[in-house]
Amino acid sequence: MPKLGAIDSEGKAVELTDHKGKWLLIQVDSGDCNQVCRVKVLDMRQVHATLGKERDRFERVWLVTDDRPLNAATARIAEGMLIMRVKPDVVNAWLPVDGGRVSDYLYVVDPLGNLILRYPKALNLYKLKADLTKLLTASSIG
Repeated sequence: MPKLGAIDSEGKAVELTDHKGKWLLIQVDSGDCNQVCRVKVLDMRQVHATLGKERDRFERVWLVTDDRPLNAATARIAEGMLIMRVKPDVVNAWLPVDGGRVSDYLYVVDPLGNLILRYPKALNLYKLKADLTKLLTASSIG
């Protein structure tokens, strides 16, 4: 996991490495967050909630790639997420895409900082939850 040079909502420097030791479910998008983005934020929230007692092992992260402010409705949906503003070129250099955009996917990073899974934006919530449950069951880290 590279240094991203991110800032939080208060303008303080933060890094994903500050959360090493936790599983990270990451989305990348603009601050204005269109309908597809809002669905991803809501899906992440719902899957996180279904993890039960294991949810404390996961952090939901939104890497915002511009300076646009979050609207109030999106901010409510994103409550509890780590929201970090990053430069798009840094994120694009780190996260893999196959002919699409980095915002077309959700990413899972393990507690050691390894990018291990990528899901398309039109994801199956049941499959995502099943995969995350398997990861948490099989792993003693995080």
